[in-house]
Amino acid sequence: MVELKAKSALGGQSAVQIGAVRLQEVEGSKLSAIAPFAGVDAKLSEAMELAYGFGFPEPGQVLQKGQARCVWFGHRQALLIAATPDETLAELALITDQSDAWCSVSAVGAAAEDVLARLCPVDLHLRAFPVGHTARCPLGHINVSLTRVAADGFEIMAFRSMAASLWHEVTAAAELVAARAALP
Repeated sequence: MVELKAKSALGGQSAVQIGAVRLQEVEGSKLSAIAPFAGVDAKLSEAMELAYGFGFPEPGQVLQKGQARCVWFGHRQALLIAATPDETLAELALITDQSDAWCSVSAVGAAAEDVLARLCPVDLHLRAFPVGHTARCPLGHINVSLTRVAADGFEIMAFRSMAASLWHEVTAAAELVAARAALP
């Protein structure tokens, strides 16, 4: 009998510190896409409030209570992270397990904003893109979900098939930012 072993999207890539940014694969969260049926947005938000303590996010918004969070993921779509979908939601929305479909990388540190600014056409200054905000945008040539999780930290999500490209883009940009900072 064949024994299958689970692998992360980046195959166990070790975290790296490049200059003033730490890059690390984020593993293991349950991910569920939620797309409300027509005309039930308010009911879905109420059901989510009862189940998780937060409703359906507005565009660009991240809602969180404890470890569970819900990230706006596009027009009338959200991604529920680190929580099992409540069975009452199935009457109000299409729900699909996305746990193995995405890879996630965190970029944390004083240079995180500068690194990502080289790759994304989004104003990432804290005043324009505060903690709890998210955007779907290109990162280099990869379509990603970019979320600010701390004043100096971001989570970047891309399709699992793009994991190696995502890692390459972000580490290359981090090396350029670190090299520039090292100039006299």
